[in-house]
Amino acid sequence: MMYLGIVPNQCMAILYEKTMSFHNIYNGFNPKFFDSYKYLKVKCAIINNNSEFQIGRWTGVLDIYNWKYEIIESGTWMDYFGLWPEDPVLMDKHWISVVKYRYPMLPIKNDSYESVLVACYLHDKDNNESVGAFA
Repeated sequence: MMYLGIVPNQCMAILYEKTMSFHNIYNGFNPKFFDSYKYLKVKCAIINNNSEFQIGRWTGVLDIYNWKYEIIESGTWMDYFGLWPEDPVLMDKHWISVVKYRYPMLPIKNDSYESVLVACYLHDKDNNESVGAFA
């Protein structure tokens, strides 16, 4: 199973077979990138950025490959992982440290951690619910 976290017009992260890859998409993205993954089972989550155009573009791409997806708010994955600081600066540092703990070699910045954690959220939720273990 492949897990795909998308923050429209910013970045996306792919978690496949315990390997995480991260891609900036704010300069554009070619959907042909997904052709090598088209026969895999994929679960996707798109972060709701309140842009119907951006969300619609991604749902269209995912529909082409017949991949399951859900549109979620940032608070959904944050609630799943637990408590976080209220201060925005401390919150960014907190989530960056969570990503660095899970994937120490992944170059993460303030504007890119969300897609990685969304992919982790999908993976953890899928695997924990299948065995009855919850965070």
